[in-house]
Amino acid sequence: HYALANDIVAKNYLSYVELPMTPKPQEDAYTDEELSTIWGYVHSDEEARWIIIMAYCGLRPGELRQIKLNNIHLKEQYMIGGIKTDEGRDRTIPLADRIVPVVQKQISCSASENYLVSCGYNQFYDRYKTFLELIGIRYLPPRLCRHTFATRSAEAEIAPAIIQSIMGHRKYQTTLGYTHIRTEKKVESVNRL
Repeated sequence: HYALANDIVAKNYLSYVELPMTPKPQEDAYTDEELSTIWGYVHSDEEARWIIIMAYCGLRPGELRQIKLNNIHLKEQYMIGGIKTDEGRDRTIPLADRIVPVVQKQISCSASENYLVSCGYNQFYDRYKTFLELIGIRYLPPRLCRHTFATRSAEAEIAPAIIQSIMGHRKYQTTLGYTHIRTEKKVESVNRL
């Protein structure tokens, strides 16, 4: 644009460049079997707790790392957290009965006085990947724990409005992009007809 505006060139050749389509990244969610394996490590490995909390609460990795301890209400089974959008910021995140002890264990093991997870961005991602390698689980980026939550919630037939609210989405269409319903769940559903 600058070169055209200043008469350095007479024609914008860049407008003729055609770039190939970027393939959409393969999105997925952890399977029940993979989650079961990860559950086996929640008492001994902080990384297992991170994965389970994100997968059962619909948290982004950055959201997990920014949960303040004073925003966790174990007795009432919720925490306040979230980033990115007005709908997602400072939302109420329910804690299932099964997750409360995991969050409690994480609080008791946390090296931070203020946050549920007390490590930086690079350390978080490195430890996450290394943990999965050590226990023999395929690597899914941490953000796909959020997809795991959406998928499992939809498969459990949780009301769409509840899933949307927990995830902090303005539109349910956005939430649908996070779900990867397995074929066997689809068959199970139509068999109820």
